Amino acid sequence: MTKRLAVLLGVLFAVCVGVLLAMPMPSPGSFAMEVAKALLQLGVVAVASAVVSLFVFEYQRQRQNEDKQRELERKALEYREDLLKGTLTRAMAAYSQTKKVRRLLRARAVEIHSTGMLVAPDQYDACFDLLNDAQLELENLARDVRNSAPAFSSPGELEKRLWSMEKYLSRIITEYEQNRGRIPSETGRLLLQDLPELERFIESTSSKSPPASAKGPFASEVVGPYHDIQLEIRKDLLHPQLPGRV
Repeated sequence: MTKRLAVLLGVLFAVCVGVLLAMPMPSPGSFAMEVAKALLQLGVVAVASAVVSLFVFEYQRQRQNEDKQRELERKALEYREDLLKGTLTRAMAAYSQTKKVRRLLRARAVEIHSTGMLVAPDQYDACFDLLNDAQLELENLARDVRNSAPAFSSPGELEKRLWSMEKYLSRIITEYEQNRGRIPSETGRLLLQDLPELERFIESTSSKSPPASAKGPFASEVVGPYHDIQLEIRKDLLHPQLPGRV
């Protein structure tokens, strides 16, 4: 609207100039001279108004663009925050479920027998249903981080740690798939010593401050990476600006 008004005022100025040029030179003090002055004033006003209108139009356009940009940035920051929180929540749930499985396996699946430690198949199955869900979630999370890399300040490190957790669980699940069908008919149980990945998975890591070399794979491939994931995402949440921007 402002731009159209400026165009109309410009046309009005051109008309005034055209009329003045078409008029014969009036004598001082005559009616024609007054008309010429009025046309000249009208032309000057038209030019001034056109210039002001154009400045107003440009200012309004710039403000609208800035408002749109701020709104886009606000939505991007909100989306990033939701993504970070969702990633942290999903990683936390997968980690907690994995720890739950360890405790259930220790308490329900492993039986002390004269022939050694035996694994009850029904409890083995139930626990590995939960462990399989946690492994699939970690796999999906790693891919989601890769696909949404611009939202994270260290996407490569996050993905690496998620894959570390996922691959560890995958080894245990592979062992389950390979050994679940080999249950001896006479006992109906599996020997824990024949399941080395499972045995290491459920071994205790709660001894007082063990050296790093003495910690099992669960601590180094699951617990440590998970704590790093927590730290990285919470650092991103404390710095709400998009990565790469000051």
